[in-house]
Amino acid sequence: MNKLILHVGPGKCGSSTIQSFFMSNNNPCVEDTKFIILEPKEITKINRPNPTEESIGYYTKLLNDNINPNKTLILSHEYLFDCQYSIRNICSISSNKVAEILIIGYTRKQSGYLVSSYSQWLFRLSDRVKEVNDVILNIGIDPNYFTGVERHLIASIVNDFYTARNLSNVLIINWNQYYGEIENLVSSYGVKIRCGLLPDKKSTKNLIQDFCDRTGLTIKNELLRSTNSKANLSFNSDLIEAINNAKEFRMLTLLPNDDNDFFNNISNIMISNTLSDDEFMFDLNRYIDSYFYSPNMELCKKFDLNKGYYEISKKCSKDEILHIIKNEQTKRIKDNRMLKKYKELNGAMAELFFNYYKSQQKENIVQANPKNSVKSSEKNFGNYYLVSWLKNELKRIFR
Repeated sequence: MNKLILHVGPGKCGSSTIQSFFMSNNNPCVEDTKFIILEPKEITKINRPNPTEESIGYYTKLLNDNINPNKTLILSHEYLFDCQYSIRNICSISSNKVAEILIIGYTRKQSGYLVSSYSQWLFRLSDRVKEVNDVILNIGIDPNYFTGVERHLIASIVNDFYTARNLSNVLIINWNQYYGEIENLVSSYGVKIRCGLLPDKKSTKNLIQDFCDRTGLTIKNELLRSTNSKANLSFNSDLIEAINNAKEFRMLTLLPNDDNDFFNNISNIMISNTLSDDEFMFDLNRYIDSYFYSPNMELCKKFDLNKGYYEISKKCSKDEILHIIKNEQTKRIKDNRMLKKYKELNGAMAELFFNYYKSQQKENIVQANPKNSVKSSEKNFGNYYLVSWLKNELKRIFR
């Protein structure tokens, strides 16, 4: 019996880990599987109530070329979650080609999602930075007394999470509502929908194991150990703050997915994370998870998920969190906390320059070996570009 699994994301809910596992291991399951990461531009083309013949033809050929008897085809991209009509249309095209269609996606606490999406994409969007500052200025909050991620969460709280919309300008974080809309769109195609929780420290299964369990796949014994690997990008918080400041003053031209490897390489040699205020962030996160608590409980009931995953130690009202935010500003004005934090951030950038200087010295030693001369030259060129860029841009931030 052939089967189509449509992995729809959403972004920042483990998609990279799932994709990396299946793409780096040829047929990792006992079942005969084929894993394809869809092209975002092709998802966009079919994301409309009435898709074009061209887009229908593209997916028809994709399915015809990859669906065989007793084979499971997995189509994956986190962008699918943003594009509900693309999900419906792919299910429609597939309905007479496979015996079973299964949609699978994941969720996580909205507080974690907001921080993660900011730290991956939104910190480098100049227009979003301006929007955030305008929103919080409108309620009497001075952006200069809060870090970029704090400002992002505050603005999202103020306008009931409009500012938390993703790169597609779609607000997806009411998971219960969004999965319900997908369910309604595909109801006539006999599709099964599976919703999972992004594993946390308390989880007994890792993400790959959970994905395979929910989709009816069995991981080969020899690959069980490799399911523990993760593939998500994570950038240093000091670097994120510095780039966010540069974007605020329009010093850099960066798109949301530009130079991820570049940022990742810098983060790997940074030691400090100077800007966190765990107590204040805890309060912001507490309100965010309180806001979505009821729909999250409905989601858990609908998909038989562990309600404890979304439990909150103490709920927080909007009036309470706005009071906490204003009190926090008063405290920071009095104790010059942000001035101290930014001096530390300046020190962290100096630390970064020094670490790169040391790494260049090591590369020069390696370059002395003729066998590595070409490779080392390429690396040194990359280091030169990196240090030059940082010096030119970050000096302007801290002048």
